[in-house]
Amino acid sequence: MLGGIGLGAGLMYLLDPDRGRRRRATVRDQMVEMLHEAADTIQKGVRDFNNRVFGRLIGAASAFIPDKVGDDVLVERIRTTLGHSVAYPQAMVVSVTEGQVNLTGHVLREDIPRLMAALGRMRGVREITDQLTVHEKAGEVPDMQGKPNRVSEPAPLLPRWSPAARLGTAAAGGLLALYGLRRHSFAGLGLAAMGLGVAARSLKRPPSHSFALGNQLRRGVDLQKTITIDAPADRVFRMLANFESFPLFMSHVHEVKKVEDGVYRWTVIGPGGATGHWDAEIVRCVEDELLEWKTRPGAMVDHAGVVRLDPTPYGSTRLHIRLSYRPPLGRLGIGMGDLFNLYPKHMLDKDLACFKSLLEHGKTTAHHHRVHLSEMNAS
Repeated sequence: MLGGIGLGAGLMYLLDPDRGRRRRATVRDQMVEMLHEAADTIQKGVRDFNNRVFGRLIGAASAFIPDKVGDDVLVERIRTTLGHSVAYPQAMVVSVTEGQVNLTGHVLREDIPRLMAALGRMRGVREITDQLTVHEKAGEVPDMQGKPNRVSEPAPLLPRWSPAARLGTAAAGGLLALYGLRRHSFAGLGLAAMGLGVAARSLKRPPSHSFALGNQLRRGVDLQKTITIDAPADRVFRMLANFESFPLFMSHVHEVKKVEDGVYRWTVIGPGGATGHWDAEIVRCVEDELLEWKTRPGAMVDHAGVVRLDPTPYGSTRLHIRLSYRPPLGRLGIGMGDLFNLYPKHMLDKDLACFKSLLEHGKTTAHHHRVHLSEMNAS
């Protein structure tokens, strides 16, 4: 009976005459994305498992084989290690004589523990002679000017699993789901649901880099959305970076005008047809990868946002969006928005669907009229 009720509710949701088509398209996109992520995770997990086994075998064999490393080879290994350990590797000079490492040049004090720990683990290093000049900051040292090298970040509170560990966890979740289904009981169904959840979560691709908003608003509303667009990342980014064309596919945006470099004035349509204005500035922009912005002080709706683009192996682009906003009057403002059917999540979903359609099919519907990509290019 419960299964029949659930099946009927699912069919009503997907076959709704008004929103069913968009819902089915969303479910289809999510399923395709899930299958792609699962296949990618399985491939990486198998490759990682093979590499780890091979590495363990080589490591075990090397314990019985003398490791003779030439001085030239050891110098190159150390220089590679410097790139992962210190902020200014170009400020250091390395020389090796029969396994004895001599370090000269300049280094930041905060980099010394990480550097010495890395060199101490390196095979072939017999002794380290430290003749480095230590600095608290780069200051006016000529060799320590320019952008610092990106060294290893501190370990997160929860360590990230390797692809092999994720694959093993997914396999364990699948076995748990099969065991639960074979029990033919409510407890078994619970175990099966738990196993499927663990397997699905393990096969989901982890984020490739940080997606935290440095200017997230306190006591605000936080929205996140991921959508896959069948278009290359450079094309998606060009359209995202063209803010003045946003009214063509965003139904509640009336106009966007450039005020100065990196600053745009937005005019939006609110409840009852009223209009509001605010100025937003671009905080960070990495071409074809990331775009982050925030409103300037005094905005009608304080908000901040970041969009990250991840190219897929299939030529499409996975778009990750995070918005944080604080409406006027706080929670009362949210309630008034609900009263006028201005649900931010629904508005975001609708605008992204129009954006996706415009990129994939060259046309969409916004402000109750058909918009073609040629109009955007002309604007």
